[in-house]
Amino acid sequence: RDYVQIVLELLVMVGILMYVIGDLKDALVNRSHGTWAEYFGKFWNVVDLCQIVLFIIDFIIWMIIITDPVRRNIKVELGPLGSEGQRLMLQDRLVYEGTSLTLAGTSRLLRGYFATQAITLMVTLLRLLKYLTVNPFLGSLVE
Repeated sequence: RDYVQIVLELLVMVGILMYVIGDLKDALVNRSHGTWAEYFGKFWNVVDLCQIVLFIIDFIIWMIIITDPVRRNIKVELGPLGSEGQRLMLQDRLVYEGTSLTLAGTSRLLRGYFATQAITLMVTLLRLLKYLTVNPFLGSLVE
């Protein structure tokens, strides 16, 4: 196992959890001064909510991928040797628990994961625009 990857993933999850808790506190404080409709009537609050939902979707898909038991115990049955003594790789087959295995489902999950990651990244970049408004010069780019 790659322990560095596990530690880094845990650090990312802690950071995301802290972000979600901070946004939840902001929402509750702002909610005490008005209604939910007023709170979500602001564009940046909707962007924050979208990012949190995307984080949750990303996390669920990632957990499905890394906990898939097929990731472990995959065996490769080598294909026969050709006429010149070279192995015919196109006839190799993946085997899991004695049955032939296809990775099409995992491939679809990975494509979905990367697609949601791309959308999450775009929303994150959009959120960075919110913080540009603090600087008078850069804030003019956002307005």
